[in-house]
Amino acid sequence: MASSDVEMTIDDSSDDESQCTSSDESDNDSNFNEDFEESDTDEPNRDPIFEMPWTEKGIPRPAFHFTSNSGVQVNNLKDILQIFEYFLHDDLIDIIVRETNRYPSQYICSNQDKLKPNSRAKKWFDTDSNEIRTFIGLLILQSICPKPEYKMYFTRRESIETPVYSEVIGERRFHLLLKFLHFVHNSTQNPRTKSRILIKVLPVLEMLIKVYVSLCTRTKQP
Repeated sequence: MASSDVEMTIDDSSDDESQCTSSDESDNDSNFNEDFEESDTDEPNRDPIFEMPWTEKGIPRPAFHFTSNSGVQVNNLKDILQIFEYFLHDDLIDIIVRETNRYPSQYICSNQDKLKPNSRAKKWFDTDSNEIRTFIGLLILQSICPKPEYKMYFTRRESIETPVYSEVIGERRFHLLLKFLHFVHNSTQNPRTKSRILIKVLPVLEMLIKVYVSLCTRTKQP
């Protein structure tokens, strides 16, 4: 009797489990079917653009009305020096002079322990607008007369000599300006808010872009 009771108990429990499992599965299946049917019947909100008829050729867009006068907008620039000064105007040169004079003191203070007593940096003296214009002009000239090293522009060898450099500026002074040329106050720039790549030249770049825009208007696109 005990064994039969055990067997009956096992059989009853197995029947209950099978019934629970089958009922759960049936409920899940029915829910799945209902969800599936609802997803099929519900239509998403379609963009009106998808309701437009497709054609082999697109609908031509109307051209914008072009009213500007294309070409160079400044007609009184007839001399190379005038063009140079139009781009490197007084406001831009003043920024370069101010920041170039500011940076050497910052550099010397931050590298005081590393600089030797006879370091070239300690021989710096303030520059002015005329010297900066001359220096930038020499840099532009290097694109016309390229040389592999800066010191070759000050050489006395007749075969590769460019005497204009030595006539207008000394070699040591040229290298000092090249080292300390600066366009922005370091402590006022936040690299998190502006491009870290252009942060050192951004003020000059923005001013030059304004000059480019004012100088010339592009033609109408065909």
